[in-house]
Amino acid sequence: MLSDLYFVGNNWIISGRNFWCRLPTKTNQMLQTRLSYLCASI
Repeated sequence: MLSDLYFVGNNWIISGRNFWCRLPTKTNQMLQTRLSYLCASI
């Protein structure tokens, strides 16, 4: 289970029961891909 996760400075958020993500433009490709997969799979 994932807990609430907030990286506001990097402009992406995974929050509580309403999961959503805002990927930063400066994130490296591997991390961005993993976040995209994570958001899509929730």
